[in-house]
Amino acid sequence: MSYFDRLDHYELLKLDTEGFPAPRELPAGYEWAADIGVEAERALLDPVFPGSHNATERRLAGWRDDTIVAVAHGGEPVAVCYVCADNQLGIEGYGELHYAAVLDEHKGKGLWGAMIREMLRRAKAWGDVRGVIFVTDRKGPIEMYLRMGAQRIGTRPKGDARPLWRRAASRARRIVGGR
Repeated sequence: MSYFDRLDHYELLKLDTEGFPAPRELPAGYEWAADIGVEAERALLDPVFPGSHNATERRLAGWRDDTIVAVAHGGEPVAVCYVCADNQLGIEGYGELHYAAVLDEHKGKGLWGAMIREMLRRAKAWGDVRGVIFVTDRKGPIEMYLRMGAQRIGTRPKGDARPLWRRAASRARRIVGGR
């Protein structure tokens, strides 16, 4: 059973590139990490997203060379997230954020917000991405995305609600002007 099969529901949110917040500097002692390696990625992701290996197996739609956004402290990876040029809903022109994780001892220092803003900066720089969607069940991230200017565009209930998920995806495509 995957991590996502355990969830009660997902919230779908979107943020258009013109509404992206400005990048944020990392706190002192932290640095952007270019390549942290698959084992380090799994060590960061597994406690938060058990059983989800799409990112570490590079199976996310729209993967690019700069998809991985990672932060290190003292040379050791402490946070990671992924941004791809495509999304699982098929909303044309929108990328997607995947799997943001920060080690517990580094939470509360602004890393997550800085990573998300860096992810948004990269997506905007690609030029062919009109915005980014977020699919999450977590209240904290939902509230942060909304504060950044994201719009709620749908939900997906748990269980065999795939037709509802498809309707939510269809509604989301209409909202963002896709097909």
